[in-house]
Amino acid sequence: MTREEQVYRQLKAVQFLRAIKQGQTYQKLSEALGISPIVLNRYIKGHVLPEPARAEEILKLRSWERLAQQGKSLLRANEDGFIDNTRLVFHTPFLRTVADLMVMEFPHPDKVLTAAVDGIPLAVHIAACLNVGCLFTKREREVGVASFIESHSNLPTGQVMNYFLPADALSRDDQVLIVDDLMRSGETQAALVEIAQATKATVVGIFSLIQIGERGYRRLRRLITCPIKSLICLPSR
Repeated sequence: MTREEQVYRQLKAVQFLRAIKQGQTYQKLSEALGISPIVLNRYIKGHVLPEPARAEEILKLRSWERLAQQGKSLLRANEDGFIDNTRLVFHTPFLRTVADLMVMEFPHPDKVLTAAVDGIPLAVHIAACLNVGCLFTKREREVGVASFIESHSNLPTGQVMNYFLPADALSRDDQVLIVDDLMRSGETQAALVEIAQATKATVVGIFSLIQIGERGYRRLRRLITCPIKSLICLPSR
């Protein structure tokens, strides 16, 4: 391992600690990780980097289960059951750590596709880790773009949601990973699948930060056979 690669691993370890620190005291984090609060403070504040061996020990603690637990602690719900996920989608170290694990889960896509707007931060981080293009549909046609691929979905309110992507953004040889912040009915994800399929691109996976209930998952499973994964699964109300 080169010195550059070693430092990169050390920085990734610090990123993970920052991802799971929000909302926790240093004492509580210390009890979970077996690292003293003082040392954790120095790592997270950026005063020192963990030694290479310690960094590898910290990176071994990264898991979907640990991130899901931390992610749930950042969610809020009102009395009507609507989810406020802003503390999650605004949490850059957390999204970067999710992206790191996604690279191991889906190592070979050529493009990451999402819908504006809340899915964009996660999609950008995943695309950056994969070093591939990040595409996102818009709700209106962009002035100056000659042609679009488009799809539509019906919201429970009866409103029709439009999705537009420049026609040359995808091609038949592309391997596409679809990501979004939230999956409930699966309408948005299904619309993105339709857009990818319209260009003959191959959807290699669908990922959401939060899945509410099974309705969306079942709908997508009827459409496509690729892996469908969510970080946090919550029951429907």
